[in-house]
Amino acid sequence: MKERKGVTLADSLCGLFILSLGLGLYYQVNQVMKHQIVVSDHQLMQKRRIYEQTLSKSNQK
Repeated sequence: MKERKGVTLADSLCGLFILSLGLGLYYQVNQVMKHQIVVSDHQLMQKRRIYEQTLSKSNQK
């Protein structure tokens, strides 16, 4: 049987490339999700403050 060093090397490099691409994509998606959570949390806190202020003003009347 012939040795296929070139094919094995190419397969290994393709595997490493696909693995690296997957890890890079995972990292980017993870960063975007964390950022969206922070933004959503900030918006929720702002709306909650506005709601509580409105509620306290209506209770004072």
